[in-house]
Amino acid sequence: EEYDLTMQWVIKNQGKKEVKIPKYGLEIRTEDGVAYPIETKALDDLKLKPGATKTIKLISTIQGDGDTSKIKFYVMTPTTKDESKEGDTSSNGLEFSYPVGIYTIPDSVITGDGLTTETVIKNSKGTFGVSVGSLQRLPWTDGDIIAA
Repeated sequence: EEYDLTMQWVIKNQGKKEVKIPKYGLEIRTEDGVAYPIETKALDDLKLKPGATKTIKLISTIQGDGDTSKIKFYVMTPTTKDESKEGDTSSNGLEFSYPVGIYTIPDSVITGDGLTTETVIKNSKGTFGVSVGSLQRLPWTDGDIIAA
């Protein structure tokens, strides 16, 4: 069975200097070793100032039963080429990458009717979490009013 997996990955610079985040390879791996790559442009030219955090939304379609305890999130080094130094012209070199982080994926949080999902908004005044507590449809003479 195929299902969509949506998650957020938070990166924080805990250092004292600005850092450029490498173009990591991101993938979901199942218990039996099948890897599903996650495409994102969020890491392209990403720089984080000291103390800054970046939340990246990741979406992937994978095979399985939706049990997140059976999958892991892998962060792989950017792919590099291993060129042969002995003049071997039979191959173009091997490309390899290794994990720099392997994360378990927590169970999804589903509450009630889905209205209480929090959205984070950042602006010059600060960072705010916004959620809709209730939604009402009120009939009116020539239409309806939606109150949130």
